[in-house]
This record gives sequence, C-alpha cells and structure tokens, in this order.
Amino acid sequence: MNTHPLAVIGLSMLVAGCAGVGPPDQFIGNSPQATQAIERWRQEVHAQGYAGKEEAWQNAPAKRVLARRPVSAVLQPAAAGELAAEFGDEFALLGIGDGRSTTGTPQDALGLALSGGGPRSASFSIGVLKALHEERRQSAALLARVHYLSTVSGGGYAAYWYYNNVLDNGAWADRIFAPDDVFQQHLQKNTHILFDDECPVSARNSELGLKIYSGVSALFYPLTGALAWLPGFIPAIPHHFANTLFDWSWDNSVFNDTYRTGIERMYGRLALPGAAAGASGSRCAGEARAPDQDLARQGPRIADGSWLDFATLRARTAAFWQGQSAAGATPPLPLWIINTSGFSSNSVWASSGDKDLEKYQYEFTPLGYGSGLFGYFARSDGEHDLDETLEPGNKGPGSQAVYPHQLLPFDAVNASGAAVDAFGFDSIGQERTARLAAHLANFSLGTQLNNPIFGEQNRTVHRMLPLPFYYLHGSNDSADSPEIYLTDGGHTDNLGLFALVRRGLGKIIVIDASEDEKGRFDSLAETCARLEKLGVRVSFCRPGEAGSPPAVQLDIDTHDNGGRFVFIGHYAVQGKDYPPIGAIAYLKLSMPKADGQCAQQLGDAVRLTLESPEAPTLPCSVQQAHERNRHFPHLSTGRATTSLQDWQFIALRDLGEYLTLWALRSGQLAAFFPDG
Repeated sequence: MNTHPLAVIGLSMLVAGCAGVGPPDQFIGNSPQATQAIERWRQEVHAQGYAGKEEAWQNAPAKRVLARRPVSAVLQPAAAGELAAEFGDEFALLGIGDGRSTTGTPQDALGLALSGGGPRSASFSIGVLKALHEERRQSAALLARVHYLSTVSGGGYAAYWYYNNVLDNGAWADRIFAPDDVFQQHLQKNTHILFDDECPVSARNSELGLKIYSGVSALFYPLTGALAWLPGFIPAIPHHFANTLFDWSWDNSVFNDTYRTGIERMYGRLALPGAAAGASGSRCAGEARAPDQDLARQGPRIADGSWLDFATLRARTAAFWQGQSAAGATPPLPLWIINTSGFSSNSVWASSGDKDLEKYQYEFTPLGYGSGLFGYFARSDGEHDLDETLEPGNKGPGSQAVYPHQLLPFDAVNASGAAVDAFGFDSIGQERTARLAAHLANFSLGTQLNNPIFGEQNRTVHRMLPLPFYYLHGSNDSADSPEIYLTDGGHTDNLGLFALVRRGLGKIIVIDASEDEKGRFDSLAETCARLEKLGVRVSFCRPGEAGSPPAVQLDIDTHDNGGRFVFIGHYAVQGKDYPPIGAIAYLKLSMPKADGQCAQQLGDAVRLTLESPEAPTLPCSVQQAHERNRHFPHLSTGRATTSLQDWQFIALRDLGEYLTLWALRSGQLAAFFPDG
C-alpha cells in the first residue's frame, strides 16, 4: 500500500501533539504530595479566615491553587499581618519585619520600578542603575538599599542585563558600568534587535528580508496554497496544521525567533576578557569571522533560553540579603519581579476585557509566579514542594508551550516586552481583527504556557479535537483555558507599580521611560485609573496647592520641562480617611530646558546644574543628541527597536544617570534614601 509522505508527516505530528514528548503530568489536585503541600500552604495563608470569600475568578478550590485577597483588603490598616501571610517568604528572604509572623510589615522597604519602552527604556534604565550604584550613603551603594526591582518590557531588558552580568564570575557593577569597559562597549555596538550591528549592511538586509518574506508569505498561505513550494511558506505549513486545524499553541514564528535572539544578543551574558570563547563560526551571512575573545557568549545557546534561572537568582539574592557573602564580594541584588500580562489564550475570539490588574497581571519572581485569574504557585524552598510536583507537560512538537515554573527569566523578560500584540488594543473589535491577522501571518512575540489547573487528561483530549470542535472544549476566556498566553506587561501596567503597591511597600520609586513627548503621562494615568478601580488611590501634591490631586492631572511638557521631572506623592486605600500606606517618587523621562551649555563629564554637568538649577548644564552627549534629533529623548518604541543608534544609546544612558543623580543630590529623593 502506497502512503503519501504528507499523510505520514501529518499523522506523526498529530501523535506528537496529542501524546506529548513524555508521560502525562499529574493533575495537581490528584497528586498526594501536591495535595498535602497545597493544604499545608492554604492553612498558613488562610489563617485569618477569609478562605472562600474571594470572587469566583480569584479562587478555585477544586483546583487547589493559591488565591490572594484583593489588594485593597490586604492594605487596610485593619488587615495587619495579611501582607506577611501572603509575602512572608519574600519578607523573610529580604529581612523585612520578622518574616512569616503576622507582625512583619514592609513599611521600611524600598521598591524600584523600571517601566516599559523597549530599548529606549532599557538604555535610560541602565543609566538609572548606574547612578544608584555610584551614589553612596555611608560607603554603601544606594542600589544595595533597594529591596524589590519591578520591571516591565524595556525595564526588564536592563534588569536582565544587570543580573546576567553581575552574577557571572566576578564581573559585577564596578566593571559593567564603566563606559570604557567591554560591557558598555557591547551595548553601544549592539543597539538593534532585528540584526547584528557588526554584520555588513548586505548581510543584515538579506537576513531581515528573508524573515519578513517568511512572515508575509505565511499570511497569504491559506489563500495561495498552490505556491506552498516557495521557501517563505515553509513555516506556515506546520503553524496552520498545529494552530489552525488543531489548537496546540505551537510557536514557530520567525518573528519571535528574531526578537528573542536580538534580546539575548543585546542584553545577555558576556564573558570577561580572556575567558574561553563561545562557538566559532560566522555571525554574519557569507562571512567567516574569528570568535571575539572579549565578547564571546558563554552558556547555553539561544535556543535554550539562557544560563540564568530562578533558582540561581533566589540563592544569590538570599545570600546578599542574609549576609552570607563576604563584604563587597556580592553585588546589590534586589528581589526581581518580572511583570507580564497573562490572558486565557491567544484565540482569535478571546478578549482581554478591562485589563484588570488583579486578574491579568502575571508576575514571576525567584519565589513564585501566577496571577489572580490562574492562581499563584510557590517555588520549592525545601519546605513547600508544590512547584516540584508539576512535572513537564504535554508540549507537542513546539518548544514554547511550557509550564510556568519551567520558564527561565529570559523567557519571562521576552514575554514582558512583547509590545506588538493584539492585546494592546482597547477596542474588542480591533483586538480580534489584529489577532486574526497575526494568526494568519504566524506573527507572535508572546509565550504560550500550559495552564497547570487545566489538567493533562483534558489537555490531551483538547489537542485531539480539530477545528471547530476544540472551541467547544474548555474556555477561551477564563481560568479553564488549556493555555495561558503571556504578553507585554505594559498592556496592564506599563510602570511595574502594581506589583510594589500590592506588597504594601513604604517607599516606591517609579522610573517612567515611556514615550511621552507631549507630557500626557498616559502610562501613569492608566495604571492609577486601574488601581483606583481596585480601591487604591495614587495622589501627588503640587507646590503651593492644598490637597493631593490625582496623578492623572499631572501635565507638563516633558520635551522642555524647565527642570521639573520628579513628582512626590503617596498611595492609600480609598474611603474612611485611611492614612497613606507608602510614599511614591515618580521620575519622568524628559529633556531639561537648557541654554546650550554642556559638560563633557557627567559629574561636572550634575555639579553645575545643582549650582544653577534654573539653567541646567547637560551632559554633552545629551545636548548633542537633542540637536541631532529634536524629538530626543522621546524616540518611538518602534524606532528605538529597529534603528537605535550608538549615540542615542549613550545619550539615553547618560540622561538616566544625570536625572537620577540630580534628583538624589538635590534632595528630592532624600526621604527614600535616608543617611541612617
């Protein structure tokens, strides 16, 4: 009997997609170890007697996942101890209060939020981190006083770069921030996500052209199947088999591959000079090059994500805060919170709804992960073994449909920065139209997760169902979705503020490097409006004004602001005249009004500005960048991603350091870094 080769391939893919590459997972409610661990955890967390009182989407007892109380309820003065009950492991690691007891409070803790904004935000945020490392109180870097680092999108790129390189064989902050060292030189040379800056124009144009052709070809594949022999259509064949005919959530998008490769090339781990070189061979099409001893990449190849994992982050962060390392040998290591947006699926019919923070903000930390919609899971710490009971799942032929606890920081950072996504639209009609177009074009920058609470037997059945029957199995807009789709954290909170507010921190510094040339403060207004819907109000006081107008009333020309770029406010639970919970310092990416004077040395620019704040002296790199491009520093995220120049990176980095040092030394941030 003759068998058509395509039939054999199709049958093989079907078997792989339904049967998976390993034994089925234990549904977490059926595993005795998981049941015991979860029950023990629930007894600790729900000791205050609020179990079962949450909204239906926030608590799923049958699935035995951990739910958290609404943020407004936890932050009320009458709820003393609730924060320690929910974040006790984090507080204990950071030495906040007395850890797991019900009296521990984070009022003395400091959180730093780095906003989204692609490479523009990453460059600016690296300058902010540099300033906090160089500015000291009692011989200790201010960065060492930051307990939490909450990042979104481009801010996550900067944090990924920092953690990657400070945790690697002694190459920490004294070196990675030096302008003439290999770490800063690498950032300066690699400013394009789409292609390698060191490749000749002909090579990168052909590489970029091939990838664009592949994606555009995929868009027309359903209409012109007769042309499927063209190379550009090849990625579309398995994509539409796995994700249109069936619902396997397999990501083989050439766009995602380009994006992930670019982030790792720009912000990944570097070897120190003299270290062993990475894989030999050409980085550029048609060009043979010897490996660069100084810039050689080490660790796993890009396809494996990154050498950095959450276990390493947890161990090294604990060592820093618990004083287990020799003085000065360990760089400052805040507890990293990576903010993404987690939706039920990437189905063309799914909708992100109202972008509710408690439901859709999906966070990753070295201690756990989760969201209000899908529940929270703790990583194993030797006492709670819940995370280890979730074994590798039914992934099918793809490599990105994984369980949340299997994700590396690299994967979470990439998902956090997937800005070009249909979920960014406010209109449901536009959102669904954009999602359909992206699906046809095989365009995806997000990350697909197997939903732990869906159950492996259900997932196997789901993957056996062809179109349209898989739409009738499971839900595409609830916690019972087979998959979780992670995308840009900026779709819910572009500032990274919510993650710090929900922990009740007494001091929060927000670095907003979003594009905002007209001074609309959109990111701040959106996050504050969504917090207000949850019962938490963020307010800022203006000089000479009584009361605290809401943040949405802040309006100032960020392109020529005359020196005002820091706003001090607070946040509190609404109603009953509750006292403020914590202070917020909001630092805005902006261009100080200057009369053309500049200083070659950044330190001189700060000193001269402090002497004459009404006539700021800019770093010459910033002044020259503004003269070359009058829109600087408000480069669009798209342009910063596709065509950021080396001089623009330097200017954005220097501007971040300059504004931060100005705010610190002028006393505007004095209360956030007391001398004591």
